Amino acid sequence: MAAESFVRIRSRKMKMDRHVRRKSKYQALKTLYETNITVESIAEYLLVCDIQEDALSMKMELAQRNYDVLGVKEGDEVIGYVERERLEEGTIRDFVRPFQTREIVSNSTPLMQFLHIFKERKRIFVLENNEVTQLITGADLQKPPVRMLIFGYITLLEMNLGELIYEKLPESSWRSLLSEGRLSKAEALYQERLAKDEDLHLIECLQISDKLHIVLNDPHLKGQFPVSSKSQGKRMANQVRDLRDRIAHSNELGMDMTWEEIIESLEICEEFLRVTERLLMEQ
Repeated sequence: MAAESFVRIRSRKMKMDRHVRRKSKYQALKTLYETNITVESIAEYLLVCDIQEDALSMKMELAQRNYDVLGVKEGDEVIGYVERERLEEGTIRDFVRPFQTREIVSNSTPLMQFLHIFKERKRIFVLENNEVTQLITGADLQKPPVRMLIFGYITLLEMNLGELIYEKLPESSWRSLLSEGRLSKAEALYQERLAKDEDLHLIECLQISDKLHIVLNDPHLKGQFPVSSKSQGKRMANQVRDLRDRIAHSNELGMDMTWEEIIESLEICEEFLRVTERLLMEQ
């Protein structure tokens, strides 16, 4: 009896410790991007000119530099900006546009939060000590910090999905949810890795789209995820897979997928991560 109680207590403690570790993986990633990596890691300093400058001369200079936007200074204060395509004959004063609140973020804004804001914008100005000094455009989203963020979230989601399938679904159950072709590919990869003396489970040889397909089609798990229909679930899984492939192969982002689609895929990852963390914490 005492031995049985000891085993039960020890088992609960092991589960509790494992849950703490799971939570820390997700929280550590969020902390990294929410407190340590801000928009300053990708922003570029804003080129500025005086409000009295000749507009056509500035348009030519912008074209030579391949810039679309120019900050405008009146006295010692940056008061707005001009867009190259709108510049015509006259002075910069004739074309200046004041900064709008929705176009500005603080230089301390976390990168993840910024991406949500950027989703429906084509540029964002960065405020430093109450003055706009920097600019972020779509080109800046190609930089390593953004790729690191996306890859980090997708990789953690892939790990959580595998753990969720392993803990919550019997092998006969999840196997039946995959097509014969997808299962065969996973088994072939599994045999390959076994031949290299790699200690792993078949689940680890599934693609992220396979794992998403399993959890979104399992009768007990699918209702836990924010997916309204089978077709929506398939579309979400494909979005996440496509984004992962682009990041993994260092493809240029924003080409085959728009930045709105990329950020939407990242938001799906975030939401799915929250669900998997909650499910993995359950006894």
